[in-house]
Amino acid sequence: MTINEKILRLRKVRGLTQAELGEKLGVTDKAVSKWEQGNGMPDLEQIQSLGEFFGVSLDYLLKDVLMTGGDIKAKSELEEQEQKVETKGKNDDLRENCKKYLEEQGVVAFDEKILPFVEDDGKTINYGCFDIKGDNISLSYQKLLEYKRLKLNMKEKTNASQLISSMKSKYITIEQTFDKTK
Repeated sequence: MTINEKILRLRKVRGLTQAELGEKLGVTDKAVSKWEQGNGMPDLEQIQSLGEFFGVSLDYLLKDVLMTGGDIKAKSELEEQEQKVETKGKNDDLRENCKKYLEEQGVVAFDEKILPFVEDDGKTINYGCFDIKGDNISLSYQKLLEYKRLKLNMKEKTNASQLISSMKSKYITIEQTFDKTK
């Protein structure tokens, strides 16, 4: 990973805008943008400031060598963020494929809560009311009936998170954690 990619990812993991990072370092948001796009390079003093601000060593920023606990923590945070982005992308694809499946079956209206969703950890996809094995998708009528039963039995004031919590406790087998090595 190059220094420009590290600056971009570290900034995003910290939840900062280019302007906010620039303000902390005493440069403009345009300078940060150039660094992140690889159209410019921070000078040595700015690289030192970046290392201090992000809590990483210059070796990590420049050579991708893990030297300190801060380097290891930063790399771990970046990998976790990348995994969450990957999981969200897989979930979005699964949701679209499940919608296509429902259309092919002639279903024109359905509750979005039956579709796959990403768990609160950001790393796990719950298949909702579907059975998914490889490229094969099918609606699990047993899970769908249980979902409807739970929905009907809940009080009118029940919110979606309580419904999802109930489903999670009932369907541990429909959760799949994506391993980073896959």
